[in-house]
Amino acid sequence: MSDKLLLVVRCAKVPTKNYHFIFKTPADEGSEFFFRKSDLKWVEEIEQPVRIDISSNWLEHVDLSPLAACENLEYLSLAVNKLKTIDLNPLQNCKKLRHLDLFHNKFTDIDLTPLAGCENLVYLYLQENMFTKVNIAPLFQLEHLTTAVIQLNSGGNLPKIVIDSFMSNLPPNLNDILFSFFTGRRAGITPDWLYNKDRDIEYSPKPYRELVKQFGWSGVKEHLLALSKKFKIGVEFAAQKILLDAFGMPELSCYDGRVGDIVKFLPTCGSYEKGVQQLYSRMVDLLEGQLERGGSTLYFDLEALSTTPGSVLLPSVLSRREAELKELILFDRAGQVDLLPLWLTGYGHKILTALGLKRYVSKSRLSEINNALKSINHHLSIEKILHDSRENMTQDLKAGHAIQSYIRQTVAA
Repeated sequence: MSDKLLLVVRCAKVPTKNYHFIFKTPADEGSEFFFRKSDLKWVEEIEQPVRIDISSNWLEHVDLSPLAACENLEYLSLAVNKLKTIDLNPLQNCKKLRHLDLFHNKFTDIDLTPLAGCENLVYLYLQENMFTKVNIAPLFQLEHLTTAVIQLNSGGNLPKIVIDSFMSNLPPNLNDILFSFFTGRRAGITPDWLYNKDRDIEYSPKPYRELVKQFGWSGVKEHLLALSKKFKIGVEFAAQKILLDAFGMPELSCYDGRVGDIVKFLPTCGSYEKGVQQLYSRMVDLLEGQLERGGSTLYFDLEALSTTPGSVLLPSVLSRREAELKELILFDRAGQVDLLPLWLTGYGHKILTALGLKRYVSKSRLSEINNALKSINHHLSIEKILHDSRENMTQDLKAGHAIQSYIRQTVAA
């Protein structure tokens, strides 16, 4: 049977779309297709196919090479076959591909790297296969991907989701995912289809010491600068905490500003040890300036600072903590007191956390807060309450946008 005749038998063409639904017929007996193989050469005789569906044919082998020339392909289904391996490389040229269905096959492993070129991919289905693990790092750059289903195989356990990507200057790489999975918020680099999924992540980031040894300070700095530009304001504070902890200085992770400000302090050459020393010194200066400008003392850990070179900040922190409470003004909004200004102070945050309060409380709860404040410093109390019914009344908050955004999300009522 000629390829042309096979096309006539198998293809159903919708007038408004170049759609092709391929199915096995009795006429295929003895052919490659009959023996559960398909090289898709018939695609070459179709003028720019948009949709190709060869699902439910129990195929054991499919060669996707002819699809490399299918620039208009939007939909491809190989679901419900018996494929054990597949080379997705031809699909990297399919820039318009929106839907890829590999559901219910026998894959034990799959390389998703070629899909990084499918910039318009929206749906990806990999469920009911035999995976033990799936590396999803190649999918992170796909801005339109909303659904990536990697579920139970037909009779086994949930496969491990592996994040394994090389260091590159185009974020995100393996280490960058730390900024999403361990902040508890979206860092602007983790796709929605993965975030908030209740599953274990196999994750082994490299220490920055090893990355500096491999790529040099210049490579690490270039990468982190590119990454910092992707952060949304809501995660800047959490991101700086993670970054400084990774460089071994968690006691300095109190900076109320942009991560890019910190990354600029990284050297471009030299040993790892000297680079970290330089960063530490510049961070102390940066935090001293924050305190001198009347910034927040939130998250300055006095005990942790006391045993490090960062102890030079202690006098400024203690002085500022007392001053920020004296400056405090709270707003009464229709009987509910907005505690956000208090949450943004060092002492206030500790007390409100202990009392289990959120952002808004009734005025009757203020006595509890005042009693707790007096246990720290008897002459401190909350007395300045302004009555204003406007929800969007601008408050003169000393804390910067990074900490404000972080706390607003944390204590949202």
